[in-house]
Amino acid sequence: MNRSDSRQYGIRFETLGARFISRPPCSEINSLHDYIKNLFQSILNVQQDLFHHNPDDIARSIQIETNGVSSVDFDVTTGDETYRYLYKQGFDATMQYFAWRSGAAY
Repeated sequence: MNRSDSRQYGIRFETLGARFISRPPCSEINSLHDYIKNLFQSILNVQQDLFHHNPDDIARSIQIETNGVSSVDFDVTTGDETYRYLYKQGFDATMQYFAWRSGAAY
């Protein structure tokens, strides 16, 4: 897809995205809640796979390593160890991204 076609599909190349990188563990389904949670996680996994096939998305996304913390983990509290880890990962990844875009080293 070229940039002239992108507006037709609602794609804005000026938009910057964040992509959280982690390999989700397999989990058992023992309840309706487990099923719904795993279904949602499957949708996110498909989105991750599609990302790898689009160089435009890769070029305009900051990739943040989460070390296994899921994007649907709502138990992260401001200031706790996980929060501080994710904050640092996000900050470092953002600095690396903009250094890469500007041709500088970080």
